[in-house]
Amino acid sequence: LVNWNGGSALVFGTISYFANQFFDGNHFLLHILSICLASSLSLFYLFKILVLYFNPSKSKKYTIIFGMFSYLFYYSGFLLRDVFIALFYMIAIYLYHENKRCHHL
Repeated sequence: LVNWNGGSALVFGTISYFANQFFDGNHFLLHILSICLASSLSLFYLFKILVLYFNPSKSKKYTIIFGMFSYLFYYSGFLLRDVFIALFYMIAIYLYHENKRCHHL
């Protein structure tokens, strides 16, 4: 039997665990806020990737365009795992390009 939601169950389960242990209990709002945080962090890492190859002004413009017209803006208020996947990919892409850039210097 395959569990197709393994990663999202881990993320949402971890949030639920910490909410039950340290706060007043699990709440839907905590999950929505975690998705909003992941969405914001994705844009942060996108900006950091773009700054490696473009000037900061152009990078900021491209990040705003992506943030407003991509699925991240629309899905940041829904309980979906796609935003976390986008964040993990942005972090992986950033680490790859940052590591590649450091080796060339």
